[in-house]
Amino acid sequence: MLQRIVLRDPAIAQWLTFSDPVDVLIAQRPADVLPVLRAAERRVKNENLYAAGFLTYEAASGLDSALETHPAGALPLVCFGLFAEGRISDEPDLATAGPMGPADWRMVEQREIYVRKIEKIKRRIAAGDTYQINYTVRQEAGQVEDAIALFKNIAADAPYGAYIDCGDHIIVSASPELFFRRTDDRLICKPMKGTSHRGLTTTEDIALRETLRDSTKNRAENVMILDMIRNDMGRVAENGTVDVTSLYDVEKYPTVWQMTSTVVARTKADVSDILAALFPSASVTGA
Repeated sequence: MLQRIVLRDPAIAQWLTFSDPVDVLIAQRPADVLPVLRAAERRVKNENLYAAGFLTYEAASGLDSALETHPAGALPLVCFGLFAEGRISDEPDLATAGPMGPADWRMVEQREIYVRKIEKIKRRIAAGDTYQINYTVRQEAGQVEDAIALFKNIAADAPYGAYIDCGDHIIVSASPELFFRRTDDRLICKPMKGTSHRGLTTTEDIALRETLRDSTKNRAENVMILDMIRNDMGRVAENGTVDVTSLYDVEKYPTVWQMTSTVVARTKADVSDILAALFPSASVTGA
């Protein structure tokens, strides 16, 4: 059962904490995903509540039957708590029992299987079946003794850090990327694609930033994703309002330079309909 959620809102540069939900809405089957999202949105509007929670990647098949996914394991597809109030603080409202020792993280996938799948992806691109595939692998650790310490180690300074305590499992998220934000009728997305490591000296760091900014490869990847985002936003935007306001920006993070672009639109669509149009983000799926 959902117990506590701590989220960073970079728009106000503060943390939001939600606890003691008045209700928790869960979707275990794809057919329940959209009804649960709409129920959460309806209750937020009608009962003056806040909704906070998560969608798994596998919830995509409940928003678009053309998107095939594997089972989500122990996680529900959607889990949203409804809260009467939230607390705002300058730091995440989480107390840790003490420092966490280094976890023994290791790749789940064997090297030969990884190489074989990469070769398959290259063949699919060469055949024209796809433009771009974001291939990810899973890591696991034998034991993580303190989830709060893990959160503070990897996510406390993340622009969209999140700690979601569901009792029998805890989600620690350290995302730097804005999926979407809707304020009144303004919808904004900032997809990320194109990355470089940081330099050891100021001169090297600036050179790496400029190399990323001018990279034909990274610009091509970025604009592929941007075009998909524009197309998806167009499904819920007012005609003629989708606009790219910034292109190929390079943002600084502690360990990487990251290329982003910004696209905005006007919409009167409900959040559930926006999710149905945009989820999962093109920067996650590839083009």
